[in-house]
Amino acid sequence: MFDLHTPKTPAHTADRPITEMTVEQCLDVINEADRMQSYYDSRKTAALARFAELSPPTRPGADIADGAQDEVAMEMGVSPHSAATQLLEARNLVTRLPATMNALSDGRIDYRRARILNELTSVLSERDTRRVEQRVLAGGRRANPNKFRDAVRYQVIKADPEGAELRRKAACEHRNVIVRPTNDGMARLTAHLTAGESMVAHQRITTLARQRKTPERTLAQCRADVLMDMIFDKQVDKSGDVQVNVTVPLTTLMGLSRNPGEISGYGPITAEHAQELAKNARWRRVITDPVGVVVEVNPRAYLSPLASDYAKAHNRVCRVAGCGLPVPPRRVDPASPGIVEFNLVCSHHSTSKTPPIQLATVTTNAGTSDTNESKDTQQPSTNSGVAA
Repeated sequence: MFDLHTPKTPAHTADRPITEMTVEQCLDVINEADRMQSYYDSRKTAALARFAELSPPTRPGADIADGAQDEVAMEMGVSPHSAATQLLEARNLVTRLPATMNALSDGRIDYRRARILNELTSVLSERDTRRVEQRVLAGGRRANPNKFRDAVRYQVIKADPEGAELRRKAACEHRNVIVRPTNDGMARLTAHLTAGESMVAHQRITTLARQRKTPERTLAQCRADVLMDMIFDKQVDKSGDVQVNVTVPLTTLMGLSRNPGEISGYGPITAEHAQELAKNARWRRVITDPVGVVVEVNPRAYLSPLASDYAKAHNRVCRVAGCGLPVPPRRVDPASPGIVEFNLVCSHHSTSKTPPIQLATVTTNAGTSDTNESKDTQQPSTNSGVAA
C-alpha cells in the first residue's frame, strides 16, 4: 500500500504572474511543477491499477477483461495496445513497488524513473525486488535518468548475480544486424552486440574518423564513411590504440565475490563478464574510499596473466623496432619492490636511460593491440579501472 500526498504550492509564487518572477522564483515554479506532475502521475497510475483490478480476465490467457483496454483507450486517446500496456504497468507498480509509488507521489522521483525500476526489476523475485527498490531509492533520483538506470542495473546484478549472468548469455544469442528505413532516402543500420564489442567498435570507428576529419565533413559523417569503407574492404589506416576502461572490484577479479564491474560509457556488467574482459587486458590498480571516490591511481599498467603469457610465447625477441636481441622472461622493477612483470624489451633497452618510444605491436588472441608505447613513457591515467 502507498499514500498519496497532495503537494502544496509555495506561498511566494502561488498568485504571482510568471512574467513578474525572478530567476529564483522561476526555478521554484519549475521544481514545483515537476513535483505536481509526479503526484498526478502517481494518482493516474493508482487509478489505472484500480481499473485493472475491477476488470479481471474472463478467459484463460488474458491479463484483463475483454474490452477493458478499449474503454481506457477512448478516454486517453491512445491505441488499445498502448492502453493495455499502461494498465499492466500500473498494476505492477502498485502491487510490486509500493515504495516507488510513494516516492513518485512525494515528487522524489518522476514517472520515467518509476518505469525504469518497474522494467528492470521485473526479472527478480518479490524479495529481491524490494531489496533493490530500497537500495536505489535510498540514493535519491540521481543526476539524470541514465544515472538512475545504471544504479538500478547495478543493484539488480548484485541482488541476483547468477540470474544476471544467465540473462547475459541468453541475450548474446540474439546478436544481430538489422536495417530499418527512415525518411528522405536514408535507413538506419543497427548492430546488436555485446557491450564490450560495441564500445570497442565505436571507439575504433571514432578514432579512424578523427584521423580523416575534414572541414567539409562532420565527425558523424566521417564515422559513417569509415564504417562503409571497412565493410567494402577499402584501404583504411587502422593504426592507433583503442582503450575501453573496465572497473572491476579486486575481490571480483580474484573470484572471491560476484560484485558487478562497470564499463566506462556503458554501465554495470556481471562479474563473469568483467572477468572475461580482464583476461586480455592491461591492468591498473585504482584505490577508492568506501563511497567510491578515487584516492589513488597506479601510474603503471600491467598485462593480465593471460595476455602476458601470450606475449611471452609470441615475442621471443625485443619488440623495439630493428632490435633482434632475446628478451628476458621476467624482471623485477627495482622501483616497485615485490612487483614482478613481463618485460617486452631486451636487457639493453630496458636499462637504457632513454626508454624507446616505438615498439612493435603485439596482438593478443582476442584481437586487441597490447601497446604501441613503452610502459616507462606512459602518463598516469586518470580513468578509474582495475582492468582496462
